Amino acid sequence: MWYGEDDLRNITRRTKGNSQTKEAGEYQAILETLSQTPDQARLHLNVTLAHVKDMLTSHLPRNEDNDWIDIPNDKILRTIVATLHARKGRTVIGKIQDQVVRLKTRDLAKASLALDDQEEWPHLEPPEAFLVTGVRLSQATQSTLYKGILRRKTPPERAASTLNLGITRACVEELTENSPTNQKIWISLKSKNFPPKIRAFLWKAMHSAYKVGKYWLHIPSFEQRGLCHACENVEESMEHILTECKASGQEVIWNLAKELWALRGLPWVKPRFGTILGCGLGDFRDEHDKNVQLAGANRLYAILLSESAHQIWRTRCKWRISDEASMEKIPTEQEVRASWIRNLNRRLQLERLMTDKLRYGQKALKARLVEKTWWGVLRDQESLPDNWLRKGTEVLVGIGERPPGRNR
Repeated sequence: MWYGEDDLRNITRRTKGNSQTKEAGEYQAILETLSQTPDQARLHLNVTLAHVKDMLTSHLPRNEDNDWIDIPNDKILRTIVATLHARKGRTVIGKIQDQVVRLKTRDLAKASLALDDQEEWPHLEPPEAFLVTGVRLSQATQSTLYKGILRRKTPPERAASTLNLGITRACVEELTENSPTNQKIWISLKSKNFPPKIRAFLWKAMHSAYKVGKYWLHIPSFEQRGLCHACENVEESMEHILTECKASGQEVIWNLAKELWALRGLPWVKPRFGTILGCGLGDFRDEHDKNVQLAGANRLYAILLSESAHQIWRTRCKWRISDEASMEKIPTEQEVRASWIRNLNRRLQLERLMTDKLRYGQKALKARLVEKTWWGVLRDQESLPDNWLRKGTEVLVGIGERPPGRNR
């Protein structure tokens, strides 16, 4: 909180709570400023984020009418708004325009890295008389009311989901050196980089909702279904299927994924169960400037791992159900390879078609993003025309070349 040059009230603190975001930090700073400012004093609050200003000004009536449903940091926002309503002095909220002031606040924020995490924040109770609660019925929709009902119910934590979230967090942190929150992991599963069927697959895998492994071990006469028939009676968990099983084609598929990823010249770590569930949280950056994210590479990583994992699951289901787990019908390396290349090329062609703005309008994919995603892993890409996304010529990924000769 920066009041002015050499002002004794200038202060910096560490953000508290589970939500370690810029918005949460600004809300906490606003709340402390309100706690230290007399109610009668004129107050001019300048914030760094336009979103924070909008939440307290233009978006405020709508959020209050909807009882702050689906709004992050809703508790602290309620307290801030009630305190603002209770103030007698005029309050003006704006956005920092002065570059010098912006730099001063940034330098002050950096100083928080040396602070003790245990430093206590002042506690400000919201004035009860000014707390606005409940949904305005004249503005309510069925969706809003349903979300409000669900919010009042506290669903019990699923032990399997909590365990998988922890595994995902550890694997993503190892890959990116950043530890994502549970909320960020859940949001990543709904990424538009994944088609609906893969979103459903990742969501169910995170919840351990598929009927594999331990699901069968407690059902009398069905215990054998919980074991993998191809791997010496090992428990057939989803982790085993995706990373260890001999019958799911996972070894061949991950080697193919590694081969394709090598064309981008970025480091590869063999995916583990948590890496697969958190594949939407890849954070690859420019080797010369770590502040620059490689949006295309991060998107390709999400597509590559999710499509590969989904094929592994489909391969296992076909062998286990349709082929009745026959050891003679385990897919060969050639079959798995051909299927993986075909699926990835199908995804590439679909993305090319989805860049058509005339057909898909606002739902169309941005052509520049698709180019950044696939450029570097295409076959004979240097000879492709500039408009290869829209041109009718066939464009394929750069592996799976058929060798010349009669025995190809």
